[in-house]
Amino acid sequence: MRIYNFDEVIGNVATITVMRQSLSTGIFPAISVFSGAYGTGKSTCAEIVSLCLTCDHENCNNPCGTCTNCRTNIKALQTTGKSANIEKINVGQKNTKNDVDEIIHNIFSLDAGAKNKVFIIEEAHSLNEAQQTALLEELDKIPLGVHVIFCTTRPTKLLPELRSRAITFTFNRLNNSESAALLEKLCVQNRIALADDIKNVVLDYAKGVPRQIVNLVEFIAKGDFESQTITEFLGVIDDENFIDLFESMQSNNFLIMINCLDNIFKHYTLDLIIEQLKNFTLKVLFLREGGITDNFTSQEVKRVNQIFKNVDILGLNQIVYSIAYNATEADFKYKIIKIRQLILNKKMSDIIQDNLINASAQQRRAKVIQQDTSNSIHQRINETPLTKLDFSSLASMEIKNESKS
Repeated sequence: MRIYNFDEVIGNVATITVMRQSLSTGIFPAISVFSGAYGTGKSTCAEIVSLCLTCDHENCNNPCGTCTNCRTNIKALQTTGKSANIEKINVGQKNTKNDVDEIIHNIFSLDAGAKNKVFIIEEAHSLNEAQQTALLEELDKIPLGVHVIFCTTRPTKLLPELRSRAITFTFNRLNNSESAALLEKLCVQNRIALADDIKNVVLDYAKGVPRQIVNLVEFIAKGDFESQTITEFLGVIDDENFIDLFESMQSNNFLIMINCLDNIFKHYTLDLIIEQLKNFTLKVLFLREGGITDNFTSQEVKRVNQIFKNVDILGLNQIVYSIAYNATEADFKYKIIKIRQLILNKKMSDIIQDNLINASAQQRRAKVIQQDTSNSIHQRINETPLTKLDFSSLASMEIKNESKS
């Protein structure tokens, strides 16, 4: 679902406010950089800006969508990406020398004509230094009425000289309330009712990225899925798994934690566990330090507060964030042991001693159980002793059989 109206955009309020004001006053920059994480609305807003700049209504801060230019340009954006006034180019896919030469020729050598002309350059960071330098040589000669929008997820890959000539508009992920508002809006538009647990899964997975929320809702709208199915499909690890894991760390019995950890390994890959463990501990930090419950249920909030009541949360997050995404299972388990040490607030030597004591106690219990079992078996045998088999008994059995016959 693509939108072509600023009124429908949720989030990035300050950025969009500045855009709309500059459009309405006719001072929108000739060269601009739209910077931010993937899926945060850079391309969508670049398209809306291009429609504003080419709309029949001059200096509008929102495209009308009904004039000849708007209708033509929207159709072009939905198909070829090119019209008489707008051209959208993905230089991640089209960045040979000839391609860049053609872009330079189109932008800097042709007059804009009666109407503004807008070039949207997607994945601008894909241009190498030589290609960006070639663009730089022409930037000061950009014709009046021509606007170039560079969209990028990696602005530092753009040459400082290029960035210094542009106005940068920054796009951020949505906060929790904005994400929830977008989700509700999409549910209404798609005429679907999602249970709260499914909504939480979607929001947790999307991490404030509008595109993720849109894609997920549109996908779910096409099928009738159980929340557990969606959770497993998205590879979302329920917070309760991590709560159980940290709860098990409070026990002096090391095996309880190992069993809990092994259970998580049975269902999820290591890289997924590492990524979502980092997200979980960050949520714990926000809860403990700022009272931000995020998507925790009321019961989970109680458990988390109890587990981490006397824990150095910042120290915990430092250990977790030191886990490399390409860590081996052994490396990961070692970090988990370090975290357990922090949870218990004990020296490693004390923890090892506790584990030895617990192991010894378990061995003693095993011996007691084994002895009790052995005694029980002997007792049952003694209660039903076998009759001694000798010649006298055999003769007696034979006499009884003859009398019966």
